[in-house]
Amino acid sequence: MAMPNPQEKEPVSFRLNKQIKNDLAHLSESTGRSQTFIVEEALQNYIDLNLWQINAIKEGLKQADEGKLLTTEEVLERLESERAQ
Repeated sequence: MAMPNPQEKEPVSFRLNKQIKNDLAHLSESTGRSQTFIVEEALQNYIDLNLWQINAIKEGLKQADEGKLLTTEEVLERLESERAQ
């Protein structure tokens, strides 16, 4: 994750569920972190995870299109081998 430049921040406005807003305020107070910091960190983690997943799916589809597929037996053998280690 690239470290954001504080000078590159832009204001954003959106509505939150009241409970989420209250939880955010409580978390901010409990950790001594700003609400902005917590929201940025949460969004970045969400974005990183979902981009990774989307890219992995695209790569899997590309490999499938290229005929690079494993049989069920091959998958089970690999899983069993990894489990045994």
